[in-house]
Amino acid sequence: MAILNKKVSYSVGGFLLIRNNPDGTPVTISRILGFANTVDLSGFGTSAELTLRIDTGAEETNTIDWTTAVDSTAVTVTEMVGFFNTAGFTGVLASEDSVTGRLKLEYTGAGTPNFLQVYDGVDTGFAATLDFGQGIKYGGEGVKYITAFDNTISVGLPLNIKDKEEIETESGRGDYTSIVIEAITKGRNPAITMNDEDFRMKQLIMGGVYNEAENSYTPSTTDQTDKPIFTLDVFHDIYNKGAAQPREDNTGTKRITFYSCTGNDADMELSAKTIANHAFNLTAGEWQDENGVKQAYEKLQNLTIEEYEALDVENL
Repeated sequence: MAILNKKVSYSVGGFLLIRNNPDGTPVTISRILGFANTVDLSGFGTSAELTLRIDTGAEETNTIDWTTAVDSTAVTVTEMVGFFNTAGFTGVLASEDSVTGRLKLEYTGAGTPNFLQVYDGVDTGFAATLDFGQGIKYGGEGVKYITAFDNTISVGLPLNIKDKEEIETESGRGDYTSIVIEAITKGRNPAITMNDEDFRMKQLIMGGVYNEAENSYTPSTTDQTDKPIFTLDVFHDIYNKGAAQPREDNTGTKRITFYSCTGNDADMELSAKTIANHAFNLTAGEWQDENGVKQAYEKLQNLTIEEYEALDVENL
C-alpha cells in the first residue's frame, strides 16, 4: 500500500451525507438498524416495495409481504426478519440485532463492498416506517446517500474547543496556588456552503417534510426539540509539496469522515444581481459504538487515486 503523508490540500471536491442508525451509530454494510419491538404497517395494506443498492451497482427492488403477520398494526421484529428474508434480496439478510433488539440488515454476500443503502421503492415512506435512517422520528427516505460534488462552494471545518482554564487562589501572605486544566478539542463545527438548494438535503439534516410531488419542503415545528444524527464524508485533492503541478496531477484524495453530526440551516440573503448561496451549520462530536465504547469525532484518511476511484462516491 502506498504511503501518503505530508501532502498539500487543495480546494474542495465534495461530500456525502447519510443518516445514522436509530441508536445513533453510523450505518455500515454489516449493521443497518430498523425498528424495535413492533411497527404498524396497516397503512400499506399487506405488502410494500423496498429498494437496496450495494455500492454503485444496480438497484434491487423486492416486495416485502406480511400477509401472514398476526397483526398488521403490530408487526414484530421476528416476523419482519422472516418477511424480509423471504423477499430474497441478493447478499443481504435480516436478523434481530443482539444489542438493541432492532431489525438489522447485514451484507453477507461475496466480497467486501463499501456501501449499502436501503430506501423506498414505489411505496413512499415505507423505509422510514421501518425506522431505517431514524425515519419513525424524523421521516425521510431511509438509508440513502446524498452526494454533493458539482455544487459545493466550500466546507469550513472550525474546531470546537473547550478553552484552557487556570484556577488560582491567593493566601493572605500573597502565595499563589494555580491549577491548570488544558484545552480540550470536543469536535468540529463544519459549515457547508452550496450554490443550489437541495430539499432532500434539508430533510436529511433537519427532519421536516420533503414532498417530491409538490416540489416542496416544510421544516419541523418547535415540537421537534432535537435533530437527526448523520455521517458526513468530505473529499478533497492532495498534492506533492514544492512543485508546479497541473490541477489534474493530484497524488490522491483526502477523506475526512465525521460519524456523528447534527445541523441546521444557515442564514440566506437574496440580493439584486447576486446568485444566492445556501448553507448549513453542523456540529460533529464524539460518539459511542454499539458496545458503548467512545469514538473520536473524525477520521482522516489519504486515499490513492486508485482507492478513491474504486469507491466511486460521486455515483452513489
